[in-house]
Amino acid sequence: MDSTVINLSSKFAISNSEFNTFVLAAGFGTRFKPHSEILPKPAFPFLNIPFLFYSTHLAEYMGTSKITINTHHLSGEIKNLVIRIVPPTQPNIKSARYYFSDEDPFILGSGGGIKIAEGTLKGNGNFLTLNADSIFWPSDFGFLRNLQSQHMKHEALATMALIEHPGVGTVYNAVWINEANEVVGIGKTPPLGVKVHKGLHFMGMQWISDDIFDLIEYGKASDIFRDILLPQIAKGKKVLGYEVKGHWFEAGSLDIFMADTERATTLLTNQNLRSLASFNGNDYVHSMYSRFWSNFEKRENVLEKINGATVLRGHGVTVDPTAELSGFVILGDGVKVPAGATLHNTVISQGVKLPSGYSAVDSLVLTTP
Repeated sequence: MDSTVINLSSKFAISNSEFNTFVLAAGFGTRFKPHSEILPKPAFPFLNIPFLFYSTHLAEYMGTSKITINTHHLSGEIKNLVIRIVPPTQPNIKSARYYFSDEDPFILGSGGGIKIAEGTLKGNGNFLTLNADSIFWPSDFGFLRNLQSQHMKHEALATMALIEHPGVGTVYNAVWINEANEVVGIGKTPPLGVKVHKGLHFMGMQWISDDIFDLIEYGKASDIFRDILLPQIAKGKKVLGYEVKGHWFEAGSLDIFMADTERATTLLTNQNLRSLASFNGNDYVHSMYSRFWSNFEKRENVLEKINGATVLRGHGVTVDPTAELSGFVILGDGVKVPAGATLHNTVISQGVKLPSGYSAVDSLVLTTP
């Protein structure tokens, strides 16, 4: 385990207690090849900010004091990202201490990864886990206090944050809960022999009891759901689901990433800096972009229209007047769109140099072509 990487500096009254956070960033991103062979998914830009930053900022916004990030695949890229994390711009958001938990020589999965990070996670009775390749814009931050209260009241082993999603039971496994919000199964179809209330989508966040460490074998790869939680449910241990409201995005595959980028740009269309401060009923999204967009205060609107396209322009971006843009186009810091370029529903990462006449459709461009 590495020592603290960086101290970035009061707490929101969002959490009921002091807590540590574990961010899962070790995965291979198999469904996103070949892009995930260039960068790990937590480094992919979503609206010009790496996915990882959304997870760490959310944890800090909610009041965590310590964030442990597990690494394996392209671990150096993850560590370089953490070094780039800038302090919060709002005085009431406290910077956390950052740690790495390196899984070497093999990846340990969501269960085994939690076990080897025990030293920085254990100690407050419970800890939070977040996926590093998904994003949540809550509509009410009271959800965390309620989730924690439910978890503590029922002495649950884990309490999962769940959300409605049209892909539940088809694209994604559902988390099936009964009327008491107890998790009774996970899968495409509801479990047999038990009364099911509804199926919801796990949104990559859960509150876990320190008791979990006694159930995971050190150094052995395991899945937190299949190998740990479901067997404990079968033994009568409580694992709860808590439904949350808001907008959820992910980097599961290129198609999902592009569709979610389009959905996010649609939500942010017509937002300016003033309206963004109360977007979705709170200032979370505003706090995120004011922290990580280097030219944030110089913007009038979050997005702009260029030749009919909805465009998010990073710092130092130029677009040649002859370029044809359509759909949505996300341009990272320093990108120059050259003469004769054609871009439709395309995300260009920061620093990418596009050749004259470059054309891209439904594309994520991470490196210079």
